[in-house]
Amino acid sequence: MTIGVMEVNLVDAHGLKKSDFLNNIDPYVLVQYRSQEHKSLIAKGSGSNPKWNQKFTFRVEYPGTDDHPKLFLKIMDHDTFSSDDYLGQTTIYLKELFESGVESGTSELRLQKYRVVDSSSHSFSGDIRVGVTFTPRVETEFYSQEFGGWKESQRFPLNPSGEYNVNSMRKLLESKLNTFKGATIWRSKIIPLNVRCFMWRSVLGRIPVAETLAVRGINTSSTLCSLCNTETETADHLLITCGYSRVVQHWIFKWCGLEDIMFSNIQEFIDFAATWGNYPRTFCYP
Repeated sequence: MTIGVMEVNLVDAHGLKKSDFLNNIDPYVLVQYRSQEHKSLIAKGSGSNPKWNQKFTFRVEYPGTDDHPKLFLKIMDHDTFSSDDYLGQTTIYLKELFESGVESGTSELRLQKYRVVDSSSHSFSGDIRVGVTFTPRVETEFYSQEFGGWKESQRFPLNPSGEYNVNSMRKLLESKLNTFKGATIWRSKIIPLNVRCFMWRSVLGRIPVAETLAVRGINTSSTLCSLCNTETETADHLLITCGYSRVVQHWIFKWCGLEDIMFSNIQEFIDFAATWGNYPRTFCYP
């Protein structure tokens, strides 16, 4: 489960229908996500086109019990001497926002207009302008569910707020990898995420070849390469220097119209791959 923060930027509304034709309306908004609710300021005397310019934050657990998480914005008209009147409601669906945030470290529904609908009459009652962002965070052992939120958090030096988030950690990693040419390909959207993860694990020696299994105390019948049966099965050998791997590399490079290059390890191959963007766009399209 991912824990994160959703920020709702409530800007303004336009064309709200008046509930009382004799008096101007004083709109405010109830912003609701699951059991959490925030109330905006009352835009006194603003009529059908109120402005709020407020931001609200919500704690998010994703995935949760609701398969289709939603944000509700309920627009009300404040009355001093009677109960407040209902003007309409907007629903924003959040599933894709959360999924994208979990994958990329942050996600955003840019500021845009949403229709306000009177659910009792199913009629259009104006529009409201809202933006939503979602940022996953990591909770520490200091968090306690009984207090209903973050009680205390360890400060993260690269983030001005002192809170850990994925983007700040990514910047830290990139600063440590600035001398490694292959680092430029980790964020490439052209390369599927599972391929990038496999490349990263290969560089770190984290794929289950015979040598790695032996180091972890897992017995195998032999530590020799199962393809050539002549050398120890390391990640560099299996993926780069084994005769079978050489043949695969040769034909791929020939298909792409590249000079056949002999690599000695995975690191050299990754460094070379980081330069592929310098080739013409016809690369690999014979």
